[in-house]
Amino acid sequence: MTRPLTFDLLDAHFIKENKRDYKSLKVNPRFASSKEEVIIDPQYWEDYYPLISTITFNWKEFKYSSRPDLNKLITNDDPGMYIFYIKPPNTILDMPKFVLYVGISNENNSNRPLKVRLSEYFRVKEIKKRSSLHRLLVKYYDYTYVAFSTLQLNTAKIKALETSVLGFFYPLTNKDDFPVEIKAPKKAFNRR
Repeated sequence: MTRPLTFDLLDAHFIKENKRDYKSLKVNPRFASSKEEVIIDPQYWEDYYPLISTITFNWKEFKYSSRPDLNKLITNDDPGMYIFYIKPPNTILDMPKFVLYVGISNENNSNRPLKVRLSEYFRVKEIKKRSSLHRLLVKYYDYTYVAFSTLQLNTAKIKALETSVLGFFYPLTNKDDFPVEIKAPKKAFNRR
């Protein structure tokens, strides 16, 4: 698999949308547009970390706009997990970071390796299907990173891991696959 030919289209799409929708705003409307809902509940950290701590990850990361060759980054056909997050170019203590989205490959025994699943995020048509993520990628395109880890786990274990990671981080754009005990309050408070 080589770099997707459509990446230039994706790059142009985000740059155009960002300039039109966000960077062109004056200070007050841009401030209002920058407001995102973040849930911070230490109990989630305590509840969902135990399963996560049993997994050996081999995390790697890349800047989303860097046009990576996924075949060079991921040299096997294993399934895995990925996390989209944003951070500024200059950090203090490697902060701040905000998790946008958590996903897995091989969901429902699809047999899709991680590199194939990640490649979908470099096609305009595919990324637009995820409207909440698309909205934030437009605003934070230059600050978005992807962390990923291949995992030699079966589908059921990867799915359970995804649920725990979603509970731990409570990402800004995920809609499904949260732990059961989070789904009801999430729905009640109309969280994305």
